[in-house]
Amino acid sequence: MSRSPDGPVLALRVVAQEARAHRERAGMTAADAARRLGVHTVTVLRLERGRAVPRADLLERLMKVYGAEPRQTAGLLEQLERARRPGWWKGYGDLVPRRLEGLLRLESEAALSRVYAPALVPEPLRTPGYARQLLALRHPTADEAELDRRLELLLARQRHRGGRLWVLLEEAVLDRASAHSEAVDEQRRALARYAAEPGLDGVTLQWIGADAAPHPLLLNGQVDLVRHPHRLVPDHLVLRVLDAVTVTDTPERVDAYATAMDVAAQRAHEPGTPLPRLRFL
Repeated sequence: MSRSPDGPVLALRVVAQEARAHRERAGMTAADAARRLGVHTVTVLRLERGRAVPRADLLERLMKVYGAEPRQTAGLLEQLERARRPGWWKGYGDLVPRRLEGLLRLESEAALSRVYAPALVPEPLRTPGYARQLLALRHPTADEAELDRRLELLLARQRHRGGRLWVLLEEAVLDRASAHSEAVDEQRRALARYAAEPGLDGVTLQWIGADAAPHPLLLNGQVDLVRHPHRLVPDHLVLRVLDAVTVTDTPERVDAYATAMDVAAQRAHEPGTPLPRLRFL
């Protein structure tokens, strides 16, 4: 077995959990499976914990031992191939810390991302000029070449984002984008299109008026809830602060923020409600 080149990989996690589910349905212990394969029990356990990328032939033999159907085996082998495939961000190794590679893969494989944005337009919806202004603010010592490259990375993230995007935007975000400039005007026009046309580019945008009743997410910065299409991959919570990003799938935390997101959505205008006209004068 070889170590995963990307650390925590969602496709590898699917392989691991499916392999364990097949073993349990077959009524075998890890030791039973290892004995049938002629390998050490640790080999089976490491596979089931997603600690290493298994060889394709080993996985195929394992599925045969478990009595899996050919289509089930083919599906797992396809997931294994995805786990071995380098991520799209490999060309940005100088800008993407290894600890964030799992987040980028999560974004690209998502079925649905729910985002609460209290102060700034979230990254998936940022237009190039607006995004560059924020990058310069976040990286004050970066030269023009570095800012260009960071913008290129952000736009690549947008292109590779998977699934649908549902955004809750506080009206304060619009207040911060009220100064007239070409970049800000471009951003406002993009937001106006998303607000008026639910489903445009897979995006649903709802805005929360300044006069709305308080809700729990006001106590937070940006919050993302990301759902993967595979039933064995739990929802993930993403929290961002100035110098760190926290990603967790702890059920209690995910559920708490999902409930808070639902409350915030109840405070928001219905999808399809145009943004306040004043913002576009």
